[in-house]
Amino acid sequence: MDIRAFQRQWATHTRGEVMERRIRLLLFGCLVVLATGAAFFVRSPEVSISVTEITDNPSEFAAHNIAVRGVVENESLDKVERGFWLGDNDAVIYVDYGATTLSDAFAEGRTILVRGVLEQRDSGWVLAAEEIQVGCPSKYEAEVKE
Repeated sequence: MDIRAFQRQWATHTRGEVMERRIRLLLFGCLVVLATGAAFFVRSPEVSISVTEITDNPSEFAAHNIAVRGVVENESLDKVERGFWLGDNDAVIYVDYGATTLSDAFAEGRTILVRGVLEQRDSGWVLAAEEIQVGCPSKYEAEVKE
């Protein structure tokens, strides 16, 4: 084998490795883009629902993961049954927080956001809480301009 044939063979082999590496990097890049896109579709931003919207048509929200904003009704917290009443100006709904815990910031009269599943039980419609967020009402409600 002469030197030129060896150089041609080596150059072809090197180009093949470079192409293979580029293809692998391209495939990896596509995979990262697809995974990122899938993450956005799986966890789309949720819109919070008012208590009145739920009580007006509970069957529409039944057995779905929902986020509900409202005010914890005064003197409604039952630490034995692990529940409380969540309300707005027009309606109330019972929240069962047995599957989660309450933060130190939780208090009656505070605006909260409850994520959970709406269930129909013997006692009526109950929001089975999976997460409870306590915070400033502006986080959950649109700003009202006068």
